[in-house]
Amino acid sequence: MLKRLWGIVSIMVLMVVFLVGCSQSDENLLKNYEGVLTDYEEGLIDYERLETQYKSLNLDLEIVNKSLDNLQITLKGKEDRIEYYRKLNQTLQDTVRSKSLDFRALSTEIESLSSLKLEIEELKEEIRDLEKIREPLKVQFFREGFTCTGSMEPKITCLDEGLWLTNFQVEDIVVGTVIMFSPLYGCIAERGFYAHRVVAIKGEGDFTSFRTKGDASPLEEECWIPLGGVKAYLIDLYKNVRMENSLDRNRYNGTMQQYKDLDRRYSEFVDKYCPGYICPPSYYGMAIRTWCRLKDVRRKLATLEKEFTGEGPLFYARSWDCP
Repeated sequence: MLKRLWGIVSIMVLMVVFLVGCSQSDENLLKNYEGVLTDYEEGLIDYERLETQYKSLNLDLEIVNKSLDNLQITLKGKEDRIEYYRKLNQTLQDTVRSKSLDFRALSTEIESLSSLKLEIEELKEEIRDLEKIREPLKVQFFREGFTCTGSMEPKITCLDEGLWLTNFQVEDIVVGTVIMFSPLYGCIAERGFYAHRVVAIKGEGDFTSFRTKGDASPLEEECWIPLGGVKAYLIDLYKNVRMENSLDRNRYNGTMQQYKDLDRRYSEFVDKYCPGYICPPSYYGMAIRTWCRLKDVRRKLATLEKEFTGEGPLFYARSWDCP
């Protein structure tokens, strides 16, 4: 566009020069023409330089415009990012406020729980005190039957079961109470626990001892039973709840009756014919035979004792041996 403008200007200059030249000489006209041409060439050079600068400026302008577009895009991204962080910040502030409220509520609840914990500890202490008070009142018991040895018959048999109290007080046991105890070594026999009736008491507190006897026995046990050897005492009796023991009871009682009869006959014979266990020759054989029959029955009783209790024997031989 600038080039076309420059051509039009050049033509107008030439026309002016021509008109002026009509009134001058040819020499002046030529000089003027050469000057105009020189100016024209210089103007053309300036024009080309300006056109080059114009193109360069246009390129720079395009680069600037592109950079501006890129900056606007970047700015838009930054603005979107700023908006995102602004919303995120708002959300975090809301969360912080909510958490602050939750923290205050939690602090209040912790204070309440701390107070409740103190109350719980106080209640636990009260419960422990009550347990100490109640301990003697707690009933600890078990249910157990009797062996078929007949020592407590006829009131108590192996067909019955007893309810036994274990956490008793020493003053609970009186004369007539049936206790379950473990005899001392060498006292009566060595076979687990006995259940016999108390016939005498001596001592006080932890140093209390008891003398016992089976209801079916005419004699008391030889030794005193210390309090530590008493496992329990009988508080209730359930009659005839173990009828499966009937056969064992009949076997033992029959053998025991046979033993008692033989023992009575033997004692009568010795008292009559062998005073001081010294028999004349005419009665010695009879005494030996009676004694051996008695010993044989005692062996049967010992066998039954071991069968029923797993321990034993309960009876021992006297002095003579059978052939």
